[in-house]
Amino acid sequence: MHTLNRPIYELIGEYEPGKITSIYGNAASGKTTSCLLASLSCAKDNGKVIYIDTENSFSPDRLRQLYFGDINQLIDNIFLMQPKTFDEQVECVEKAKKLSEKAVIKLVIVDSIGNHYRNVLNDDHKLVNSKMAEMMAQLTRIARDLGKIVIITSQVTTTVDGTNRLRVVGGKLIEKLSRILIELNYENNRRFAKLVKFKYDDDKVHPNIGMKVEFKIEEKGMFKANRPEA
Repeated sequence: MHTLNRPIYELIGEYEPGKITSIYGNAASGKTTSCLLASLSCAKDNGKVIYIDTENSFSPDRLRQLYFGDINQLIDNIFLMQPKTFDEQVECVEKAKKLSEKAVIKLVIVDSIGNHYRNVLNDDHKLVNSKMAEMMAQLTRIARDLGKIVIITSQVTTTVDGTNRLRVVGGKLIEKLSRILIELNYENNRRFAKLVKFKYDDDKVHPNIGMKVEFKIEEKGMFKANRPEA
């Protein structure tokens, strides 16, 4: 499935079924725009999308801006869930697993997986992490066992070791179970996409690991910063 997203396409090509792709980054870095573009790509090819929106960031108006045709023909291909709590999010992923057994479902998106998680982490650390682990296991089954494309996003925190490295909310669990990790960063009015991880089935190393692409977010999508002017 094509990304409809030039900077991400430069890094990994098309989104692949059977893999969880995690896109993480700070505020306004392009996570939700990436998810909307992926939804459009799938829907316009008649694939059904399950879009789990935990931040109320899904916007039909933004979809209309991004798409060059009649968006009304595509909206029916996007099944939107908007869980208000972490427990509701867990239930939505379980429901997505059952729905994904249908062949028409091609893409499952969770934007973002870490929003409700970080709000309840201090309530019962062990229980919350257990639920997060099961949720990631369900998403892995959707991708690996059912052959779907799975895209999740997450916010980040900054390490305190002096490196200012971005760390995924959800930590090592998300980093381990995601076959592809893409870091987005917005700082000083510049945006970058970086391929952090790409795990092939035979454990070969992707040639673009560590590659960074500077990009801009415009009305019609995400584009390389140095693209020629129209």
